[in-house]
Amino acid sequence: MKTKYPEILPILFAVFMASFNCVVAQEKTRSSESTTEDAQPFVQQFTDAEEVEYEFGIRIHCSGGYAQNTKVNAPIPILWPEQEVELYEETKSNNIKKISIKKLGKTASIMAFVVPRLNNGDYAEAIFRYRITRRSSILPNDTVQFEFPKRLTGKLKAYLKPSPYIDSRNKQIVAIGEKLFAENKDLPAWDQVEAVYSWVRENIKYKFDTQPHTCAETLAKGQGDCGELTALFIAICRSQGVPSREVWVPGHSYPEFYLADETGKGHWFPCQIAGQNHEFGEILEDRPIIQKGDRFKTPVSTKTKRYVEAGLSSSHSTGRLQAEHLMRKVGEK
Repeated sequence: MKTKYPEILPILFAVFMASFNCVVAQEKTRSSESTTEDAQPFVQQFTDAEEVEYEFGIRIHCSGGYAQNTKVNAPIPILWPEQEVELYEETKSNNIKKISIKKLGKTASIMAFVVPRLNNGDYAEAIFRYRITRRSSILPNDTVQFEFPKRLTGKLKAYLKPSPYIDSRNKQIVAIGEKLFAENKDLPAWDQVEAVYSWVRENIKYKFDTQPHTCAETLAKGQGDCGELTALFIAICRSQGVPSREVWVPGHSYPEFYLADETGKGHWFPCQIAGQNHEFGEILEDRPIIQKGDRFKTPVSTKTKRYVEAGLSSSHSTGRLQAEHLMRKVGEK
C-alpha cells in the first residue's frame, strides 16, 4: 500500500514558507517603525553667550525748503535662537509723536514714524538702544544624518526663488549648480552643499565694493565682497532646490542653508563664505542679526529690496532730505 503523504508535502512546505515570509515582513516593518520612533530631532548647539549694547535708528535733515508728512523707517534687531534682544531705551526728537514697531514677516522688523513737517534746517531723530545677547552656532558632531528636505512649505519655497541680485535662474548659475551636484551626487547632502561653499571660495576672490552686482557680474569679474559671495552661494543652492537665505549683520552678511535631520525636521545652518577660516555649518559671529532673508518690502518703498534699509518718503517736499542710518555699538561715533 502506497502512502499519500509525499503528495501533500509540497503543499505543506508552501504554506510554511508563506507564513515565514509574512512573519519576516512584519518584523522588518516593526524594525523600521522602531528606528523612526527611536530617532531624535537634532538640537543646535551654541557657544556661550556674549552681551553687547547696540543702538539702531535714523537721523534726517531738511535743507533748502520744507517737507510734509514724511514717513520714516529703519531696521531693528529681533529674537532668534542665537540672539536675544532687550530694548532698554528709546529717544526721539520732539517733532516725532509716536514710534511704532512693525514686523516684516517673521524674519525682520522696523521702527516706523511720521514727521508732520520739517522746515529748512530742521532735523528729526529716533534711536532705540538694545542689550543684545549673542551666541554662535557650533558645527554638528554628525553631519551625515542630514538630508535634503522631502517636503517644503510655501514659506520655504520662497527661499528657492530669485531675489534682488540673487539670480538663481540664470543659465550660467544653473549650469554651475548642476555640474557641482552631479559630481558629488554620491556624497551626503551636507557634503554636496559644502562643495558649493568651497567652489565659491576657490573661484571668487574677495574684494570690497561699494556697488552691488548680480551673480552673473560676479562670475564675470571673478571677484566680489561678502554680499556678492553670499549671493552666489545662495543662487547656486537655490538653483538645485536647496533653500538658502542671507543673514545681515552690521557691516557684513553671510548665508544660511536648510537641511532636514533623520526625523524630517528642518534646520538652518550658517556658513562664513567670506573670510580666511573655513566655517561651514558653524560661524563665529558676535554682531547682532538685523535680518534673515533677502526679499522685503517696507512702508516707504514699493520695490522689493534685498536689505531692510532705512528709508523715507514725503507727501510733499520742496527741500532736500538727507538720512543717516544709525547702526552701531552704544558709545561709538
